[in-house]
Amino acid sequence: MSSVSELLRSFRHPGFGLVWSSICLNGWSSHVSTIAISWLALEFTGSPVGVGIALATRVLPRLFLAIPFGSLSDRRDRRVLLQATNTIGAGMAALAAIASLQGWFGFGSVILVATFVGVFDVAETTLAKSFVYDVVGPDDAVNGMALEQLANKLFGVIGGVTTGIVMSLWGGVGAFVMMSIAYGCSAFLLMLMPRVAPTAGSFREVASLADGEADDEQPAIWESMLQLLQTPSVLVFAVIALAGEVFAYSHEALAPSFARDILNVGERGLGPAG
Repeated sequence: MSSVSELLRSFRHPGFGLVWSSICLNGWSSHVSTIAISWLALEFTGSPVGVGIALATRVLPRLFLAIPFGSLSDRRDRRVLLQATNTIGAGMAALAAIASLQGWFGFGSVILVATFVGVFDVAETTLAKSFVYDVVGPDDAVNGMALEQLANKLFGVIGGVTTGIVMSLWGGVGAFVMMSIAYGCSAFLLMLMPRVAPTAGSFREVASLADGEADDEQPAIWESMLQLLQTPSVLVFAVIALAGEVFAYSHEALAPSFARDILNVGERGLGPAG
């Protein structure tokens, strides 16, 4: 029993349970969006190429926004940013549900939703990890990050199964309604969180304070980006992550066609398979 307690030690920190629950909802909605975007792209185009284009559109924001969001999280209240991100995500998913219900939805709309979801994913992933670090502190950072990943993956599986069932009954409308509810509930949970002071500021902020400089003399975001890109270890991790993403999204692009043409299971079977 003590070993289990040690594995879950991050839950001893005030507010971590709320953060973890919020991340669970985000992991669930992330998998809902993946299944919905890929299946709708296949339905509208009839081709795996259309699925690949939609998923590539979703991934594209990672190339341009990951570092800016990281720099922004060093300068603003991460809880507030996460809450705002989820609120915007709830509104976006609600609009998509309305458009789909009215019959206004097509492949162009799938691409638009994929773009917004891609931006959300970058913001949520970056801000959630930073906020977990703020909540649990440096001593329990690894445990907190591991539990954060568990939340994403565990509820991603649940999201896949539920999305397949819901889309077979109500199509894209059902998937977008689920996304909107999940984002909204995640934002509400973050509202209940007490304010947590950042455990550490940006790397340049810490250096400037040590030199006695004013806090408002932080570098611009683009300067922070250049600093990071000139760091060899950052570039190595970026290459490793990029290679992993290529293999992961190759699977996701082929999964809808495989479920439809080879397994003949449709969207209900794509959910668990995806």
